[in-house]
Amino acid sequence: MNPNEVLIFCLAISLSSALLLVFLGYQIAVKQKQHWINGVDFSKLSNPAEFTKAIGRSLINTGVIFCILSLLLYINVVGYLAFALILTVVSFLPLVVFIKAQKKYS
Repeated sequence: MNPNEVLIFCLAISLSSALLLVFLGYQIAVKQKQHWINGVDFSKLSNPAEFTKAIGRSLINTGVIFCILSLLLYINVVGYLAFALILTVVSFLPLVVFIKAQKKYS
C-alpha cells in the first residue's frame, strides 16, 4: 500500500466510526432510546433520564474527537502512530462515563 491509500483507509475507518458514534449518541441522549444501552437495569437507577443523557453525550463527544483527530491526521499534524494511540485512548471515554454514571445514579 502506498501512503495515500493508508491515509484514505485510516480516514474512512475513523470518519465512519465517528458518524456512527454521533448517531448513536444522538439517539440515546436526545431521543432517550434506553433499550440501546445493554447491561443496565433502569428500574434500579435513581434518575434514568440523566444516566441516558450522560451515556449519549459521551458517545457524541467521542465521535467529535474522532472527527477532529481525523482532520489532524489529514493535515499532517499527527502521525499514524500517534493517531492510533490517541484513537485507542479516546475509545475508552464512553466506558469511563458509563462506570461513573452507573455509580452516580445507582
